[in-house]
Amino acid sequence: MSATDNGARLRRKIEEEALQLPAGQPNLVVILAQDLWMSPDSLADLLANAEEIVSEYHKVTALVLTGEDFRSVASSARKIGDSLCAVSDRDGLVHKQLLILNRSCPEMFPASTLEKLYVAFSH
Repeated sequence: MSATDNGARLRRKIEEEALQLPAGQPNLVVILAQDLWMSPDSLADLLANAEEIVSEYHKVTALVLTGEDFRSVASSARKIGDSLCAVSDRDGLVHKQLLILNRSCPEMFPASTLEKLYVAFSH
């Protein structure tokens, strides 16, 4: 599947969720994005594409892309700018999360909530 197809699919998923979100408050959208995690794109490319797409949706304060895999990996979490990429191996599955902040959203989470999000998605 091409990066264009993956980007279009992600855009549709975010748009569907964004239509349901209330305005005037920070909103978190979590999307199962197995196809994006399985694509040959690098993490840097995935992050750049997702940041560009989510920036179009001003009611989405933060986006989490999740996926699972069967390969064994060492658990890790690393911040990339304002984003967080976390990989954990539990229940016989590798869980992957990419937390992306949308800086074009006028409503931001309070710092304490943002820190809780980083902690929650880093495990």
